[in-house]
Amino acid sequence: MNRNFLYTVPTVVGYIDDTPEDIDSWFLDDSREQLKYKMTYSSLKELVNETVTIFEEGSPDFRKLFGLYGSGLMEDNRGDTTVCKLRKVIRQNEDIREIEFCLNNDNFKIMQFCIYANSSKVATSFRDALVEDYSFQYINERLEREVGGSVISIKFV
Repeated sequence: MNRNFLYTVPTVVGYIDDTPEDIDSWFLDDSREQLKYKMTYSSLKELVNETVTIFEEGSPDFRKLFGLYGSGLMEDNRGDTTVCKLRKVIRQNEDIREIEFCLNNDNFKIMQFCIYANSSKVATSFRDALVEDYSFQYINERLEREVGGSVISIKFV
């Protein structure tokens, strides 16, 4: 699956992006739709694995990344950082209550990506698998892992 669309540099309002693009990619490449489908219908373990892979491959554009998980982005500017929350998480299993991230205002890089998982829908074996298989660590009642300069954390609520 082609994830290159996730890694374009975000632009500021008023900037004209004249980066050349292959016109066929607009009509023939459905990678975005495939990835969105996977994020909606896969298990929570597969979703976490895909999220880790995305961050391992580079620093994703936050707007394009959040479009894969749901809709409606709320932003709260806090000086050097902006905390963004997804208004509606779209998951078939309803196993995620909320997704938020902390964004560096200077370079638009995601510093922390947090998934609030519905603890009643998540088995203990899943938590253990995150620690054993994906190198997550328990820190302050969350499972966290640093990937490519960003921290992915999962909190069970």
